[in-house]
Amino acid sequence: MSFPSEIILKRGLGHILFGADPDHVRRELGEPSSVVYSPEVNKFTGAWDYAEPSCTLYFNDGPLWNPSLVGSEKPSLVMITGASPGFTLFGDKIINEPEQTILSRLAVHGLVNPAECPIEKYECETPANKHLYYEDALFSLYLLDGVVTHVCWQMPHEGPAPSMVP
Repeated sequence: MSFPSEIILKRGLGHILFGADPDHVRRELGEPSSVVYSPEVNKFTGAWDYAEPSCTLYFNDGPLWNPSLVGSEKPSLVMITGASPGFTLFGDKIINEPEQTILSRLAVHGLVNPAECPIEKYECETPANKHLYYEDALFSLYLLDGVVTHVCWQMPHEGPAPSMVP
């Protein structure tokens, strides 16, 4: 199985779209390295870790995240974090890249003026000392000493789920 590498903001990771149920994700990506099912996991009902590439897929009971998922009997994919150097955004690598390089690349695509947010203790398993958040894109950069260590992107809380749009 080939793991997708292209981050698609507000939509997912390659062909794995936000709103997908766990069965679909498992068929497409295979078994995760570890699974945690608990409502206490950062407010999510489940977190699936994949060692290769280094990423975590977060599931939540659909309607609690986005009302368009009403009627879904299974949790839905709503957020992804990734630390794999193979991940790309807008066709370019993002992990292990210098902050200014990434900020310039994102600005070309209209992503400017990220908010600098505090890093919550539970938030990062990958080391980071800076968190930049692009609210309109629902996208976070985590940096350690000016270099991107991991990223996080999520499904919008309103509108149709990407997995439901033809």
